[in-house]
Amino acid sequence: MAKKELGAKEYNPTRLEWLAVMVNSVLPRVNDEKFHAYCLAAKDGKSIIINIKHDRRAPKELINKLETDIKELVLAGAQMYEWDSWLKIQTVISVKD
Repeated sequence: MAKKELGAKEYNPTRLEWLAVMVNSVLPRVNDEKFHAYCLAAKDGKSIIINIKHDRRAPKELINKLETDIKELVLAGAQMYEWDSWLKIQTVISVKD
């Protein structure tokens, strides 16, 4: 049997990985000079980590609204799959260098 190319190998993501990909795919493209946001699956097996990196000049209200909106998006995705009963959401907010 012919060996599959590395890019053709099957891969089954975890539920958290799948949720992170889903959320990242619908996040508004806000990656500009003021801030950048994305989600990752945490290693604890029950959490999604929302990462928000922002410029020092970004208004705090804007960053807080972005955090709230992304949390709602994560929760909506989790509810769609009925994963909201066990899902935890963590947020990491940092200033871009």
